Amino acid sequence: MHLAVGPARADGGSDLACAVQGAALQQAVSDLAAAGVEPQQVVPEAALLAPGEALLQTTAQGPRLLWRDAQGEAAWLPLILAASAAPQALPLPVTPEHLLVQEQARPLLSRLDLPQSLEPAALPESDWLARAAQSGWNLRQFDLAPKHAISRGWSGVMAQLATPAWRRAGWLFGLLAVVQLVGMNAAAFKLSRQESALQTQIDATATEALPGVPAILDARLQVQRALNDARLRTGRPGDGDLDVLMGRASAVLPPGVSPTALQFNSGQLQITLPGDAAAQAAVRCAPAGLRCAAQGEVLTVGGAA
Repeated sequence: MHLAVGPARADGGSDLACAVQGAALQQAVSDLAAAGVEPQQVVPEAALLAPGEALLQTTAQGPRLLWRDAQGEAAWLPLILAASAAPQALPLPVTPEHLLVQEQARPLLSRLDLPQSLEPAALPESDWLARAAQSGWNLRQFDLAPKHAISRGWSGVMAQLATPAWRRAGWLFGLLAVVQLVGMNAAAFKLSRQESALQTQIDATATEALPGVPAILDARLQVQRALNDARLRTGRPGDGDLDVLMGRASAVLPPGVSPTALQFNSGQLQITLPGDAAAQAAVRCAPAGLRCAAQGEVLTVGGAA
């Protein structure tokens, strides 16, 4: 059983509800959706009648009489029963004030014993559909509510991708992706081999330059250390030695400025100067061909630029 709430009142509440067979309604909606005409609104027929109206119509199950009483309650009878319970024979609360007749059901009026005061009025199919379009009812609520537009669009895309043409395109795109991946891996393997060959060549050069070193672990660092050792043995200072850096710093310090602190580490000399002397000295480094940097009161002096 599927329950649906009626149209909201002006205050936001609702005092009407409708109960229908959920499986049958779900099947009908699914069949229409499969045919490409999914309904966004499903209106109960009884809601299309105003209180006090009755409708004589033909359906797939046969002709019937549908009505709503003055209080809005709805009911219907197959025409065989309706003939014996004609409007004048019904209790006054369900006696219709207006009888509407669908065009294809007009020949069936002769089977009803209608009062003289009740004049049937034709109801064109267009008017019946117009009432449905203007109704505030919609049985598609809760689990039968229409899917969000994005969900419907995604379902449509997935259905389209499942077609043979798109499957072939998918295989082609997949093949191109595999070829691209294989090509990238081949290029990476080639670069890796070139890097290994270059590293081997560097190690061989370092081994030749440093015959007394048993193993080459970091060619650049070991060669630099060997050069420093050679300078020490010959009495020649290296580019990053303390005395060399102090001599360079003295050439760029502003006249009359004395350092307040010195720190030497890893070929760099850090000098703490008063005021803005560090910034002034850093400006004079570039013309002298030195690598300097000033940060606050600290001037860092490195090797030659």
